[in-house]
Amino acid sequence: MPAASAVADGDKPDAANADATAAARRASDVRRLLSPFHGLRPFSDALAGGGEAAVAAAYDELARRHVAGERVTTPMLNAVLRALSGAAAVDAAVEAAGRLFEEYGRAGAAHDADAYNAVIAACVRAGKAAAVEGLVAVMEAGGPPADGQLAGPPPPNEDSWDALMRAHAAAKDADGVLLALRRATAAGVSRTYALT
Repeated sequence: MPAASAVADGDKPDAANADATAAARRASDVRRLLSPFHGLRPFSDALAGGGEAAVAAAYDELARRHVAGERVTTPMLNAVLRALSGAAAVDAAVEAAGRLFEEYGRAGAAHDADAYNAVIAACVRAGKAAAVEGLVAVMEAGGPPADGQLAGPPPPNEDSWDALMRAHAAAKDADGVLLALRRATAAGVSRTYALT
């Protein structure tokens, strides 16, 4: 009997260690889950240029959060939208960015200038100056929210105007660049531009 008691006593410290380790893991998991940054790594990986796999992981995290009833924020959507606009093949980027842009209202998020600028960036990259012009015009016009959206379009910001000028420059449309510069100046943008 004493041998069995020694074995049982010898197991107690290991069992206590296992219990303590499990408790520490649970506490760590709780802290991680309660952290305001929980689950944000896929978004930073996608923005850091992690490639299409990182963008897919970030999109999957958005979908998981939405299905679970967790909050999906405009900055989260913007991170995926920005990554999509630069990671995918050019034409696929415009299509994917457009589809995600339409999902904002369903996710309970509003479009901000960064959301518009991410789609605009995809259009600039694809050489679609007319699409960029159209998006900036929608932002300039403002107005009520479109169907399913929470807010009307924000006004264009400096990045919007820069992208519009780049799109016209890439299309070798000097008049378009000049007109965009005049519109930006009228909107209060005061940047110095150099023609190269």
